[in-house]
Amino acid sequence: MPTMSTVTSPFGALAVIVDPRAGEGSVAAEVGAVEQALERGGLEHRVHVAAAPGDVTRLATAALDEGFRYVAAVGDDTTVQDVVNGMFRDGRTIVDSPVLAVVAAGSSCDLVRSFGLPGDVDGASSHLLGENTYELDVMKVSVRGRDGETEVRYAHNVAEVGLHALATATAARLPRRMGNARRFVGFWAAYVRTERALLEVVVDGGWGPGRAHVHRAEVGCVPAPAQDVPARRPRARPGDQGAAGSVDPSRRRAGTAAGRRRRFRVRNDTRHVPGGPSADPLEALMDVRERSADRMSRAAAGAAAEGLGAIVVGPSPDLAYLTAYDPPPFERPTVLVLRPDRDPALIVPQLERALAAVAGAGDLVEIATYPDGSDPYDVIAGLLPTSGRIGISDRAWAVHVLGLQSAAPALSWTSASPVLAPLRARKDRDELDALRRAGSAADAAFDAICRMGLAGRTEREVADDLARLLVELGHDSADFTIVASGPNGASPHHEPEHRRIASGDPVVLDFGGSVEGYFSDTTRTVVVGDAPDGLEDVFALVHEAQEAGVETVRPGVPIQEVDRVARAVIAGGGFGDRFIHRTGHGIGREVHEPPYAVEGDQTVLEPGMTFSVEPGIYLEGRFGVRIEDIVAVTDDGVERLNRSSRELRVVG
Repeated sequence: MPTMSTVTSPFGALAVIVDPRAGEGSVAAEVGAVEQALERGGLEHRVHVAAAPGDVTRLATAALDEGFRYVAAVGDDTTVQDVVNGMFRDGRTIVDSPVLAVVAAGSSCDLVRSFGLPGDVDGASSHLLGENTYELDVMKVSVRGRDGETEVRYAHNVAEVGLHALATATAARLPRRMGNARRFVGFWAAYVRTERALLEVVVDGGWGPGRAHVHRAEVGCVPAPAQDVPARRPRARPGDQGAAGSVDPSRRRAGTAAGRRRRFRVRNDTRHVPGGPSADPLEALMDVRERSADRMSRAAAGAAAEGLGAIVVGPSPDLAYLTAYDPPPFERPTVLVLRPDRDPALIVPQLERALAAVAGAGDLVEIATYPDGSDPYDVIAGLLPTSGRIGISDRAWAVHVLGLQSAAPALSWTSASPVLAPLRARKDRDELDALRRAGSAADAAFDAICRMGLAGRTEREVADDLARLLVELGHDSADFTIVASGPNGASPHHEPEHRRIASGDPVVLDFGGSVEGYFSDTTRTVVVGDAPDGLEDVFALVHEAQEAGVETVRPGVPIQEVDRVARAVIAGGGFGDRFIHRTGHGIGREVHEPPYAVEGDQTVLEPGMTFSVEPGIYLEGRFGVRIEDIVAVTDDGVERLNRSSRELRVVG
């Protein structure tokens, strides 16, 4: 029977949801003690005991539907999770600003330990009359099973919940230098091995009506106003982006060319993304470490082969490729030092040591730091040889290069690209998989924008839709969207403007984005309605040149030969002077990277190299035509990573 008393808490009457199965049944023995403690406190409450699996979520939802705002979960982490899920409907909390209380009642509950809540029944129950609260982060979790069905769950403080024993055992296998990050990775490794599903956690920033609170008050003290409570929240962990601020699961930001969705993705299928989680995140972490160790070792060996005493790599795609650490460039230098005769060293500002330590290769490098006010270049110079040539990455800021030259005047400096570019040019299986998925998503975006129609719309409007479609159809972000209509098509890197697309306009669409750090880039030329004079002949010539260039790709061929073949076709058609750019560029962690399909680049093609083949003809004042695919060199030929039609498509 439900019990009622007479004193109301600051948050209204309390709905108590008890899970007697929690704590391997230990909570069942405490139900009576919970009710007695609440009665002694004089708190108005109603107790509901779950009679069957699944009842906890249903009872929590029913309580909020009845008008309760204040809900206590009596049980373990699973109980808390189920109550939290009962607070949401259609992506929003059922009532505004619900308050969650937790009573462990003898069970093991991570949330109780995280927030410093009392674990005993009497202590926990006496807290329920106070009014102090802590903000609790909630993440929306979409789990898609192999049958294609999607289940939505809400996870509170995802780094601390559920599967405690397995997560702890898994974390114990990870390097101690990872610190608290071991717990986070251990949880996901345990969770995914249990669920066996494709799981995606979408983290959306900002406050809104979807927030919840964890209740806490001080025993024996007059409760302070909630706004005066010190922020004693769990520390942020790598990947636990919600730990730094509350999450409103009802608000999802669409990625655009200027912004991106923040996502943590766990894939539990036959694929995993390079530098990211695999089907088993523990395996993914080990994959990242092994991959980074191999890449740094090969880079150091390459430095020795080039006669370099060391390589210095600053924040850049090079650093991310080598270490899976991708900090932004700042006035405080961050550099990786690779020497053939020593272990790798990562020099970071003192305030960023913790971030560097939990990066994919954090335990593979010696981490050296410097405090503000000291000379970082002296620290870096101390890890370099005293004489000889040093390679430095192309993205290093001039101010840092000058600082190093001043700190180590006996050293000479040169580009590290002769060592690093060949390593990055040959993609491994996982990198190729990411590039394939990026290409497929770009193809889908092209098909979708054509079906939407272009006539009567401005270039800018079409470009915005392309950016949105790139993200909706699989990219993490849109990087660029060129929409060049009519005479604007004669400018290869045209910036979309407010020109309205009309019937008879050819339109060059060149766009791409990133998928887990690897880029797509594709170009198609379409026409709105009837083609203007000369377009079909020019298009046919570009189509022939692109086919010839792609057919030239195979191992052992110098990449400049691809340019020569494509250019010869266009020159033979009388438009050689209107093909005004190289035929292609490498692609991977950057949209443009070595090698380049251009006269003078004698790079010999090898399996795993990826680059664009994109001849074009540009007739000033009339129109332009370009066709672009990303291709990968295979063991015996070529693979197109873009599969959309290369014919002249007529659109509305």
